[in-house]
Amino acid sequence: MLLAVFAAYLLSRHLTKPIGRMETFAQEFSGGELSARTGLKRRDELGVLAHAFDDRLDDGLEFL
Repeated sequence: MLLAVFAAYLLSRHLTKPIGRMETFAQEFSGGELSARTGLKRRDELGVLAHAFDDRLDDGLEFL
């Protein structure tokens, strides 16, 4: 049982940590910090989203 609880904790941490990073990025960027980047290096859907934001920002904020 303890092993299952620990595994659930690790899984939830793996999912919530990058969401928190995306939230921090959004707050920094909306606060005027134009050099803000997500910094996420993942291969899942969150990584694709983070990479898209970072790429567009690196291209010179063309989407604003």
